[in-house]
Amino acid sequence: MATTTLFSRSKVLYLGLYPNGQQIQIAFLAADNQPHFYQLPSSELARLPILLRQQFAEKISKKQKFIYTTCLPAHLLWQKHILLPHIRHHHERYRQVRLIIQQHLPIAEHLVQFDFNVTPLQHIGSPRQIDYIQIYAAKKQNISQYCQQFAPLKLNTLDFYAHALLRAFLYCDAYCNNCNHAENSAVLSETLCLYQDQQQSVLLLQCHDNLIQSYGKNQPLTALLTQFHQQNPDINITRYLIYAPIAEADALKQIIANEDNCVVIDPLQYPYFIALGCALWRSGSQTLSK
Repeated sequence: MATTTLFSRSKVLYLGLYPNGQQIQIAFLAADNQPHFYQLPSSELARLPILLRQQFAEKISKKQKFIYTTCLPAHLLWQKHILLPHIRHHHERYRQVRLIIQQHLPIAEHLVQFDFNVTPLQHIGSPRQIDYIQIYAAKKQNISQYCQQFAPLKLNTLDFYAHALLRAFLYCDAYCNNCNHAENSAVLSETLCLYQDQQQSVLLLQCHDNLIQSYGKNQPLTALLTQFHQQNPDINITRYLIYAPIAEADALKQIIANEDNCVVIDPLQYPYFIALGCALWRSGSQTLSK
């Protein structure tokens, strides 16, 4: 007779962390791929491994190693997306990215930490290949100050805020529609993600290889959505994923032509959404970690 274990067979457990004032929000996925959430004061972080194993004794094995991931807020991150002729050798592409950063950031290179992602594209109408390059950079001092609030935990990965948020949306949408992530990502280019918490409103759209982002402090999502449609009249949106308080979600549905195209994610079911996106990080994802 087959037996079922409550513990993950993995030797590691990915923990997503995100600060909320003096509190740290935590999320992880158990063996059944269900998310679990926890919160504690930053002053208690030294006890986090013990507290988690006590609170989730049936979900976390004593032998599992914790992998800590958080994400850098968008206002601390410089981004540039650019098309360049294809470069075969990595060291040449690395040198070119460094030159672009030096041209656009008025700060000494040794004070900046950066990473980049390259997507090869075929030039339409010719065999010539071009590269779509996404460059991310931040001041090392800002990174250090941000990460200090998680001490004494040793962070393994520093992710990008927009990437973590998009992963959380993708996970919840796949779960709501009972499909896998690969199937869901195929329609993501026509899906607009709308997020609001106490700090800000965010609009995300994965348009082919380009991640369109819009942020607004003290600005309702309805304003971001209206602005998006005015600036991008040719982009066809067939679905809307919404994570927001009930009143704001209802206001959005009133200005969306077909309410059936809306998927509203319950903040009570997924209370720490950004931490969830961080917990969904896996090795191989693009980060600012070294």
